Amino acid sequence: SAVEVDAMLKKLRNEKADLLTTLKERTKNNNPWIRQAYDIICKYTTELEIPFDYKIDIFTHNLKGKSGAILHKMVFAYRLAYIKLLSDKIGYALPIFCDSPSGREVEKGTIDVMLKILRRDFSDHQLIVASIHKYEEILQAAKIIEMDGSLFNSQTLFD
Repeated sequence: SAVEVDAMLKKLRNEKADLLTTLKERTKNNNPWIRQAYDIICKYTTELEIPFDYKIDIFTHNLKGKSGAILHKMVFAYRLAYIKLLSDKIGYALPIFCDSPSGREVEKGTIDVMLKILRRDFSDHQLIVASIHKYEEILQAAKIIEMDGSLFNSQTLFD
């Protein structure tokens, strides 16, 4: 009957959810890289004042349910964790690219915190920031390359 089928489907969905939870927990607990990534993400989400009730799941494939500013901060924290772990694994500092950090509904204070994190924890990495702002108060030793127009205004890139 339809009632029995619905009950069986509900039971199977619950079993699947339990198995996925168990798999994630075992993967987290048995892999030092996953544990380190999780710890780094938690550190930065706390520092970026992401509310505690936002679930931090490094296995997620769906961050789109978060708001613009929260999403931006969470993606930042996830990327920093991956950059840090990958740099540690390969033995040299990877470059970090920040494209328009002032966009995406993010307040100036949050951008300042993000750039201070980069300056403090990733000072040995090359940081490339594409922005109309200079952030001179945070990135004092920055080499600023100003573009007048477009990169492709002239006939060749070497003129």
